[in-house]
Amino acid sequence: MKIGPRKMNLEKSIKARTTGPIKRRIKRSFNPFYGKKGMGWLRNPKKALYNTIYRRTTFSTNPLSYLGRSRKKRKKSEPSNSRWLLFIILIILAYYVLK
Repeated sequence: MKIGPRKMNLEKSIKARTTGPIKRRIKRSFNPFYGKKGMGWLRNPKKALYNTIYRRTTFSTNPLSYLGRSRKKRKKSEPSNSRWLLFIILIILAYYVLK
């Protein structure tokens, strides 16, 4: 499992920003569950677990990744112990599942 910065790929980043909306609209017209939250866990739980841990243990170095996000400030809150416990359990599960 990778820990640390993700490598930036400018070509893939631009392609993802420009070709997606039309394809997503077409797919949604055929499949009402396409793009809904949690569908990855239903279709491929092993990959969803890997991606969840990967997103939490790495960070982006791509300056373009922040352009599309809103600039609203969120309240800073301390993470609860239950979140940390869940995160540790996810890492342990990933270790045994992806072994």
